[in-house]
Amino acid sequence: MWKRFGTPTGEADSGTQEEFEIAYDCWKRTNRPRIMFYFNKSPYTLKNKDDIDQLRNVIEFQEELKKKGIIWDFNGPDEFETIMRGHLDNVIRQLALSEITEGLEKKSSQELLDDLRKAIAGAISVIALTVEMRDPYTAGHQRRVANLAKAIAKVMGFSEGRIEGIYMAGCIHDLGKMAVPAEILSKPGKLTEIEFNLIKCHPQIGFDILKNIDFPWPIEDTIFQHHERLNGSGYPSGLSGEKIMVESKILAVADVVEAICSHRTYRPALGVEFALNEISRNKGILYDVSVVDACSSISPNDGFEKLFHISNDPFHRFADKSGSR
Repeated sequence: MWKRFGTPTGEADSGTQEEFEIAYDCWKRTNRPRIMFYFNKSPYTLKNKDDIDQLRNVIEFQEELKKKGIIWDFNGPDEFETIMRGHLDNVIRQLALSEITEGLEKKSSQELLDDLRKAIAGAISVIALTVEMRDPYTAGHQRRVANLAKAIAKVMGFSEGRIEGIYMAGCIHDLGKMAVPAEILSKPGKLTEIEFNLIKCHPQIGFDILKNIDFPWPIEDTIFQHHERLNGSGYPSGLSGEKIMVESKILAVADVVEAICSHRTYRPALGVEFALNEISRNKGILYDVSVVDACSSISPNDGFEKLFHISNDPFHRFADKSGSR
């Protein structure tokens, strides 16, 4: 059957006619032999918690698949948006429906809520790793930003639920960079105006991908505004002052601090002290005063080291460098 369709790579160890037709359909639509997702079901359907583990396993198999000549990637932002938004939306909707319908007699509402949150967290972690694997210089960046944003929110006295939402937004705040050419993200020199304008589109793209997903937190809006600045000099909307969500103000500070502390293609890491001086110098101008004060209250020598250390994180064990525009 593989010879009939002329695929140039490998053989499937197992699979049904239906599975083959699904794989072949993906090939036809993308014009390349690809493994989209390693499911026994349609690649657009996720119905239970085990599917999250299967999706994670696909990513772990990436290097093994490459050795066999199987191509793994996404064919541009439109395909990424359709597939990933569909997967995440199905995880949230279908898991919630099945768990609540079938488990009411066995589980408390709190247990059901915990299960749903774990499912969302798992799906978000997989998406975060997918984004980071496309650009090695962003490996770990999103999780470190999420850790710092979470710590800042705790210092500011936010509720546990609100802190959780900020953390989740931090984990995928650069989702829209999937639409930016990799050579621009990793360019060692100064960006041209056109290149920088392409990068400035990523908050809008991230918002567009997530806007129709029913998160229990305002994740899509937090991501959309995380490059806005207090004085209106940010992007994509030029919002200022109280028009910017507090969650986004926190994410903005965490993003800047992590970026300054990390190695980038165009400069070495500048360190925590430099980062804190930078946000303090622009306190009340670019960055919210209360957010900067909360960030500065975290111990530079101990707190930041713990927040930025993620080598034991199973979703980021491939990380070795960090930093992105």
